[in-house]
Amino acid sequence: DASVLRLESSSWRGKQSRANRVDQERTRLAVLRNRIQVLPGTYTFSSSSGSIPLTISNDLSQQIVVDVTFKAETPRIAIGNKHHVAIGAHKKAQVEVPVRARARGTVQVDAQLRTPGPFGADFNQPVRLQVRVTEYGTVALLITFGAAGVLFLAAGIRLFRRAMTARRAAAPSAPVQAG
Repeated sequence: DASVLRLESSSWRGKQSRANRVDQERTRLAVLRNRIQVLPGTYTFSSSSGSIPLTISNDLSQQIVVDVTFKAETPRIAIGNKHHVAIGAHKKAQVEVPVRARARGTVQVDAQLRTPGPFGADFNQPVRLQVRVTEYGTVALLITFGAAGVLFLAAGIRLFRRAMTARRAAAPSAPVQAG
């Protein structure tokens, strides 16, 4: 096998037309690969778990099957490992990527398209996604319920006082006796 590869590679030496052909094919392949991409985005989480609606675009004239892998910059989040996606010609597909937050903050996540299989090759450069974890969902819910409780309590006290004042005004006063 190695000797065949050496013979084939030596036959290309000194032939500019064949070298140009290799460059043309590499360029063509790069253009085709760039027509399949992960659409970048910023995602905000207001709870400790959820999913990212990641969109993948296929601008080719044929269906493709790709794997999408993820790598978080920091361990603040745990993100789904690998997703196998089939996308029709000139279509977009949305993949729900499960995410679990371990801490608040902003995390950069690289999404990488790869050819399917155990030895998949990268399609192009990874796309950087920004994930903000605020966990304001639980806090906001508690604040909202607390404020609603205070509002209803204040309204109840005011109605009670108004009713008591009306009752006192309507009750006849006792006659004063002279003595």
